[in-house]
Amino acid sequence: MTNEDSVLISTGIGAWSIEAVSARYPGVRIGELSEHAATAAADTGARRVALIGPRPPADGDRAAWERVVLDAEWVHVTSAGIDAIPLDLLQGKVVTCGRGGGSGPIAEYVVAALLSDWKGFTDIAAGVAPETRVAAGSTVGFVGFGEIARATAARLAAFDVDMVAVRRTGTELEHGVRRVGSLEELLPLADALVLAVPLTDQTRGMIGPAEFAAMSAGVHLVNVARGPVVQTDALIEALHRGTVRRATLDVTDPEPVPDEHPLKKFPQVTLTGRIAGNSPGVQERIMRRFGHNLGAFLSGEPMQGAVDLAAGY
Repeated sequence: MTNEDSVLISTGIGAWSIEAVSARYPGVRIGELSEHAATAAADTGARRVALIGPRPPADGDRAAWERVVLDAEWVHVTSAGIDAIPLDLLQGKVVTCGRGGGSGPIAEYVVAALLSDWKGFTDIAAGVAPETRVAAGSTVGFVGFGEIARATAARLAAFDVDMVAVRRTGTELEHGVRRVGSLEELLPLADALVLAVPLTDQTRGMIGPAEFAAMSAGVHLVNVARGPVVQTDALIEALHRGTVRRATLDVTDPEPVPDEHPLKKFPQVTLTGRIAGNSPGVQERIMRRFGHNLGAFLSGEPMQGAVDLAAGY
């Protein structure tokens, strides 16, 4: 298979990424997704690739997703999650994602949120008397222990915190993190709870009234997963009761949060609007992963960030 035999159909990735791919693979033809581009690919018998960038079709717009992925042999999503795409449209395809590409910056975000709370910086910023704590001896609980949680644990280890985690698979944990058998066992242990799971049918709404009731009083909730992992009405009630003393939310449901939404009325809630993964060079990292996988696709080699469609991530 040569580069000239393939067509890259891109959507929402911007000129910077088209230029990056063109520079590395000058023989690959690239086109923004359109009816014309899709027809051209079909007419030439070329292999089709769908590159899903940071501005995908709107959630729930199945017709738009069908135009993007239906005829593609390989689908690459630049983000870590594939939850926006109807999974049945991906069956029988090779699917990869950007999992792990932003784990370092997101881990720094989580550590910054925890330190700001422990040292009272968030209180000072909110104009209230700071209530300071110490990191050493605090218990940080991870719901999910993938790339983001591992990177966070590696950074927190220097602060002598206790760390516990629950995860779906049975692999060993790292950086002194202790594994517990269930979410119900984890929740009452954590002074700070970090949500770092993909959004799947199993994790959607997994933090609801029963889970908040099981948490230790005064927990700091940090969500760098997906907004719908948390039932927002239950979170608001937990904030009112004081079960959740502080919430740092890079993702929310709804998203973005409307101006008059109750979440914006709590001074102890920090809303950051999906900045956790931002860092210099993020575009280059995205295209490095895609460029590697494009070369692997053309040569029949294994790809990075393979998605397990049965698991949903």
